[in-house]
Amino acid sequence: MSQFIEMFGDPNEELKKWEMRPLGELTVNFDRSRKPVKDGDRKLMQGPYPYYGATGVVDHVNDYRLDGTYLLISEDGKALEFRNYDIAFIVSGKIWVNNHAHVLQCKDDFNMVFLQYFIKYLDISHWVTGIDQKKLNRENMDTIPIVVPPIVLQNQFAAFVQQVDKSKFIGSNRNLSRCLGTL
Repeated sequence: MSQFIEMFGDPNEELKKWEMRPLGELTVNFDRSRKPVKDGDRKLMQGPYPYYGATGVVDHVNDYRLDGTYLLISEDGKALEFRNYDIAFIVSGKIWVNNHAHVLQCKDDFNMVFLQYFIKYLDISHWVTGIDQKKLNRENMDTIPIVVPPIVLQNQFAAFVQQVDKSKFIGSNRNLSRCLGTL
């Protein structure tokens, strides 16, 4: 988070440095492609394609409804309240998404990794409704103000995240190799 804050500031404070635009103007929404499948029905359609819910993969099924790279944002559930899981995550490939996650792609002039981290660090409680069951409906989600730094800075941040993720992967493989080497 420190790199994000250093480059852009805290999303929960007023960022007057750059223009703010509603999330709905920066993204294309694919919620119409979502379709829930009951647990019992999913057992009959097991396969290779990830079936996503509010916080990640729920199952794998034998068909897909989307093919590409998308930003999924939790629509409902305890994750919106407690933030014990990431509520915004990027997925790629052939996927099926249930009705517990919004499905977005960024328009050409906006970086999906930047948006993922902005949402990740933003206090979205102002846009979440419900008492027993928290919900971020599409109408409210589309109004969330997002800071719009120059695309060059967004892309620099995304490259930094990619490098950090690559380093973590290499480091974890080295640790795994060391552990396996001691067996």
